[in-house]
Amino acid sequence: MYLKIMLEIVLAIALQMTGSAFWSCVKSLKFRGSILADPEAIKKIFSTVDKHQFGQESKKIQPIGKSYSDNIEMVLSVGSKSQNKTRNILLIPIVAIFAGSNFLGEFFVIINSCLFFVLSRFRISDTVQKNVFSDILGVCLTINKWNSVDAEECKKFCNHEKPVFKNAYTVVTEL
Repeated sequence: MYLKIMLEIVLAIALQMTGSAFWSCVKSLKFRGSILADPEAIKKIFSTVDKHQFGQESKKIQPIGKSYSDNIEMVLSVGSKSQNKTRNILLIPIVAIFAGSNFLGEFFVIINSCLFFVLSRFRISDTVQKNVFSDILGVCLTINKWNSVDAEECKKFCNHEKPVFKNAYTVVTEL
């Protein structure tokens, strides 16, 4: 019995590590949406950025495809794919942990199931937050460049075609 309990402790620790990372990836898109919807959150991200360097970096951006809108879509797509791939990879050890729990007994499966769903209630990890902030800064860099090249088209895209970027556009144009 002691051996089962010790093995369960090891499995629970492994589940805590993989499960918290898994749930951070699952919640990353919603977190990104909440940041884009909050101009104060975007301003807070910009408070850590050197404005001169931001301007210099945005000058280097060239449109991918037909428009700068493709750049924005690419930045967000790459960020989403990265989080989704990480989430899917994390499922492998999580399934193995549950298989190990099942080997130990039904009671241990219940314990790990409860632990796994409790982990979903915690905030996302700092690493995932930084990835989301990086994606948002990438979008803002593109908006800054696009606004300097074709302000009307940029404004139309951010305010009407894809209003999810309205707050980012407002913050960037206030710099």
